[in-house]
Amino acid sequence: MRGPSTAGGPELSLLRAFPRHDAAVPVTIVHAAGNGADLVRLTPVVEALRARNGVRQAVIHASPVSAPPEPLVARPTRWLSVDAPTQGERTALMLHRFEQMLVEEPPELVVVYGASDAALACGLAAVKQGIPIAHLEAGLRAPGAEARCNINRVLTDRLADTLLTPTHDAVINLLEEGIPDTRISAVGSTAIDVLRRNERDARERAAWSHFGGRERRYVLVVLRGQGRETGAAVHEAAREALCALAARHPVILSMPAGLRPWTDDDAELAALRAAGIAVATPQGYLDHLSLESGAGAVVTDVGAVQDDTSALGVRCYTLADGTDRATTLKRGTNILLGADPAAMAEVRLAGARLERRSRAIPLWDGFAGERAAERLVAHHVLVRSNLAG
Repeated sequence: MRGPSTAGGPELSLLRAFPRHDAAVPVTIVHAAGNGADLVRLTPVVEALRARNGVRQAVIHASPVSAPPEPLVARPTRWLSVDAPTQGERTALMLHRFEQMLVEEPPELVVVYGASDAALACGLAAVKQGIPIAHLEAGLRAPGAEARCNINRVLTDRLADTLLTPTHDAVINLLEEGIPDTRISAVGSTAIDVLRRNERDARERAAWSHFGGRERRYVLVVLRGQGRETGAAVHEAAREALCALAARHPVILSMPAGLRPWTDDDAELAALRAAGIAVATPQGYLDHLSLESGAGAVVTDVGAVQDDTSALGVRCYTLADGTDRATTLKRGTNILLGADPAAMAEVRLAGARLERRSRAIPLWDGFAGERAAERLVAHHVLVRSNLAG
């Protein structure tokens, strides 16, 4: 993989020029987050950039102000306080408010994260203002061009000047789509940086014991339900499958803070509890990581959970026909169940951790934030040095 060229030429047109800056004037980088998972992803990047001279940073959160952020993650500098009844309205309002902020105080770089509506809206607002964009967690693709989860990812990758990928598989996806390799750098998963720093504390926390579980002897279920029909029939099928699973193994249904859960219906939750399912709602980052680390198996449709469990060496079963986490499938830490909720009833506890497979995932070593910061600084220096010349 080539790094950014230091010579003039067509590559510079891909990096919409940063304004000139005197060496004594700090460069401003804005990190745009759409949810709690984005705050986890951006924290190692913010920390790595903080150690470099001449860089000012702001963390903008698109959602309404809610619970105080986790002490483990970067605290938002400003909230856009976007709340609207439909996805289209939320996306449009995020674009509008982020654009207003950029006009008031334009930064030299905007960094967006993941595949949220905020990543697309804030990226689009930045490009319309001629401000360069970096996309961290770029290049992930679910199989099938029609996959809804690809929409934000593909569009955000097209807007971005700098594409920072969590895996080498993601690099291949971008190259096959015709994106020049001068825009792409494999840096690893910054979310795994945070996990590596906290996994020991999370295991010692033993959050499963608060729900009557024993380590490695329960199934953790984390479902968002997006991309699937959400009618009564689907809820009924999921409830029946979970109850059948709970007849074989202890089950903890987890609803992490900031994740829109599969169900928040009180009657439905009461029925699950009556079947012996422990419902953990909501819990913060460390408690959720503790539940993941102590599980004998995890059932999910959430990409971040597939990554976490693969890094922890916990067997993951994904309730979907496909996933954008191709690396976890190749490593054998993640197994596709298909989209039918009935498949959950057949999940079995794993006999042992998959430590060797989890530790072998390239670039998931706890230093992705440093690599991402290096690439951001290199791209800025590249453009600035060419303009100065």
